[in-house]
Amino acid sequence: MADLIATVTSAVALVRQLAELNAKSKDAKLHDLIGDLTLEMSKLKSQMAQLIDENTDLKAKLKKATGNPGAMTVGEHGLYYDMAGDGPFCTCCYDVQKQRVRVVEVAQMLQHAGRFKCPSCNTRFK
Repeated sequence: MADLIATVTSAVALVRQLAELNAKSKDAKLHDLIGDLTLEMSKLKSQMAQLIDENTDLKAKLKKATGNPGAMTVGEHGLYYDMAGDGPFCTCCYDVQKQRVRVVEVAQMLQHAGRFKCPSCNTRFK
């Protein structure tokens, strides 16, 4: 996100340099267009800063709402359960992506590869 703000800041600076070069020109229409572009770029920078702040706040709220992602225990069938006993969750998805993906029990005739299957990564568990 910081790179995005830096890019817009750089673009605003380039537009200002263009405006300075245009000041020597007598083309009023070009001068007005560069002024409008400068104003729009400044608005864009401000809106992006607001979006970044909102994104940061939403990430904090999401982290708070989902609780401590480290509060998992290994339970039946080697699958993860949270401290309240909710689960089972896929160990692969949690270990790699820190996502709580609930596994599903597969049909009896398909259990030769495993009793449970993760709908996200398709890992099977016995």
